[in-house]
Amino acid sequence: MRFIYQDAFSVKGAVQAMAAVLQNGNRGRYIAGGTDLIPRIKRSIVDPDYVISLKNIPGLDRIIEDEQAIHIGALASLKEVASSDIVQKYAPAVAQAAGKAAAPVLRSMGTIGGNIMQDRRCCYYNQSLEWHEGWPPCYGIGKGRVCHRDSAKTRCERVLMSDLVPALILVGAKADIAGERGLRTVLLEDIIDAGTGIIALPLPNLITAITIGKKQASAWKEAYARMSVRKTIDFPEISIALAMQFDARSNAVTDVEIVVGAATPGPFRSKEIKHVVMHPIDSNLGELLGETVIQEIGPLVVGTPNFSQWYKTEMIKVMIKRLVNELRASEGV
Repeated sequence: MRFIYQDAFSVKGAVQAMAAVLQNGNRGRYIAGGTDLIPRIKRSIVDPDYVISLKNIPGLDRIIEDEQAIHIGALASLKEVASSDIVQKYAPAVAQAAGKAAAPVLRSMGTIGGNIMQDRRCCYYNQSLEWHEGWPPCYGIGKGRVCHRDSAKTRCERVLMSDLVPALILVGAKADIAGERGLRTVLLEDIIDAGTGIIALPLPNLITAITIGKKQASAWKEAYARMSVRKTIDFPEISIALAMQFDARSNAVTDVEIVVGAATPGPFRSKEIKHVVMHPIDSNLGELLGETVIQEIGPLVVGTPNFSQWYKTEMIKVMIKRLVNELRASEGV
């Protein structure tokens, strides 16, 4: 558990320092709030030789807007994202997700960049070194060839339990990424494998900011909900980010987007719900959307010791129905 701690004072300096660590054959990790990395180091899940801190890089915690978009620095805390008037106005689902993650103390420490880049989780994987020594190594640890959660699986079934990722995908967020070749901007959804939850961002690449366009913000009505064992501290077992457009004159839904997180290994954006477009805005709408999503996502849902696959599947339907009714009530339709 011994590592060398280094402060970075610029994005370029951080990338160069991490590149040097890797080129010398050492293991490295970036750290911001540390709420995900430090527990993994303590449990010997990761064992870095160098930890490079980003906390002293100026400007990476700002939340600003221009005419086209809002820009959230990667070091903005979850508390700052949740309470930001700018985020609440233009991306309310993102603000809600940030405000429901973890617990108040952790939201003050954890950052939006860290919440996106957190490790995938499994109750058999996120354990101490002593615990792992008592079990055959699993797919997630070393060269293991077994899944303790489901012996029939032939790959690691860890789940990305980020609260922010489903909401950010919902609003079409883009990630500003710094690397050895400079800066680039990509759609966040494009670097996250929906089937595994693996984020394709190898070191020394680094997310510096999240950009969310304003163009359609006024037309969409958004909401976010999560289910966990406890309302605070625990990671979500299911998270739902939902956005809808209503046409009051025709009393119909003109567009809808739903992204499910934590229930499947990676975030799941429903495609079949587009068939519900122009459905009347009535009491059956939420149930129809829930059933449509389940028909598409059902076999992919991952059960846990807390909630079975069947229960989580049923709760996805319930949560979608509740969110639809919540949005209908807020719009008076």
